[in-house]
Amino acid sequence: MKILVTGAGRGGTNLATELIKKMNIVNFTSNIEDRNFFTYNILMDNYGTKLATENKGYSIETIDRMMKNNTNLYIVSVVRHPIDNCLSKIVRGQPKSRGGDSIVEILAPDATITGSVEAINNMYNIHKFLSENYNNRLITFKMEDLIIDTEHVVNMIADKLNIKVSSDIYNFHKFNRNKYQKERYGDTLHVQVDLYKNLKLNFNGFFNGKSNYINVLSETLKEIIEYFNYTI
Repeated sequence: MKILVTGAGRGGTNLATELIKKMNIVNFTSNIEDRNFFTYNILMDNYGTKLATENKGYSIETIDRMMKNNTNLYIVSVVRHPIDNCLSKIVRGQPKSRGGDSIVEILAPDATITGSVEAINNMYNIHKFLSENYNNRLITFKMEDLIIDTEHVVNMIADKLNIKVSSDIYNFHKFNRNKYQKERYGDTLHVQVDLYKNLKLNFNGFFNGKSNYINVLSETLKEIIEYFNYTI
């Protein structure tokens, strides 16, 4: 078995990766993301990595090639409410001086409405392709469900992969090896559900007074919101 954990950046891929790591069913690459993923032809046995859909070289054509060449490659796709995902991209893509993660004083490519929507659209198109062509090897769940109903998501993944899991898997976040998430959340799962509904309190108030962002994103992302069974 081989596993690729994927989804849009800021959409729960790190959290999902920690869960799959804890299941100990594949050997994950030493780097969190294997940026060389699409340069390979046949992946080694028990290979596992994470790669956000924004990464260079990630397209329908390249993921199709990898799925064809690796018939036991499973895609674990985590999604987040598209509006929250975009807002997180925008605020986290700011320079540190403005509360973001960027160490340089420039915006990340997806730190604007246009850039974030483009990234979510790309993720959606890739997911739709995989669903239509490789549905038997595609495992999809919401980041919100992983946080709120961890046991259900874990059992669903175990059933899809035909594996047994121990009870400590349900508390996988307490063994989080991602230092950035560990610093941010400690041993708890931060409830990140419908953050866009309270801009005064969430995202450190970055979008306070910017409700027009929600209107634009709601309209622009309507199809994707419905596709992943979210509501506005």
